[in-house]
Amino acid sequence: MGNDDVRRDNRGATEQLLRLPQHLRSFQCGDPTPLEVDWALGAQHQRVQAALSAASMGAFWCDIPSNHWQWDQNINALFGRSTPMTVKGLGELLKAIHHDDRHAVMRVATRSCKQTGAFCIDFRVLWPDGSVRWVQAKGRTVNEGMHEPMYLTGVLMDVTDYKHREECLRRNERRFRAMSHAIPAMVWTCTADGREQYFNDSWSRYTSLSEQDSLNGGWMSVLH
Repeated sequence: MGNDDVRRDNRGATEQLLRLPQHLRSFQCGDPTPLEVDWALGAQHQRVQAALSAASMGAFWCDIPSNHWQWDQNINALFGRSTPMTVKGLGELLKAIHHDDRHAVMRVATRSCKQTGAFCIDFRVLWPDGSVRWVQAKGRTVNEGMHEPMYLTGVLMDVTDYKHREECLRRNERRFRAMSHAIPAMVWTCTADGREQYFNDSWSRYTSLSEQDSLNGGWMSVLH
């Protein structure tokens, strides 16, 4: 740390100054000026926005007493909007959410506005072009020492690719089970640590044990 980055307060302790470009350091005299503070906050905001945008995420905030919602420009992109959305309340925001998911979103939002703590929900949003995207809302409700929750804040992230991979895995699992149940041979699978996770119908017909009864070592009961 250079000499330009520290100063001493009235007790002689050193404090780190806001790192500023050279043309603003000439304004430093004692406490940072409003110009210096504004520049530092603006630079910090830009860094946060760049990181959120790179991760396909956006930040949101809601003042619970007034039901006033705010979010950054990345949220508009996650909803497929090229221009900022004007939303005065959650009810209006629900119009951009898939109708099958609106009840679940409303339930989580209502609960989060009444009690502090973390929340997380996945839901689909409807883009103006008719496409559907999956997003995840993850955040926390805060009371700031008051008896009632004061605001909630969090991030929204695009999880469409994850949901597609998840559905692909489920589809492959269904195909595997259909195939293994059709062949006249006993089939079972285990995890990497040797824990059983699946037995086919042929196993059940031969041993008279259901798949559920065969798990957790239950299959050993048929051994001599």
